[in-house]
Amino acid sequence: MNEASLHTGLSCDFMLFLVFLILKLTGVINWSWWLIFLPIYLVPAILLVVFLVIVILRLVAGLKSRKIK
Repeated sequence: MNEASLHTGLSCDFMLFLVFLILKLTGVINWSWWLIFLPIYLVPAILLVVFLVIVILRLVAGLKSRKIK
């Protein structure tokens, strides 16, 4: 696969953001702006939480292995 074929299309979170933005700008919905941008912030926030959980679990496992020795 070449590089161009890997990046064809929009992600679901960005498409959802675009739908919310269009609905907000056309007056169909009257949501707060933070709700409109929520899909864009949600994916990085979930990835950050998963990363932090993995780091904490590795630290705990490392501490337990030091106590065993």
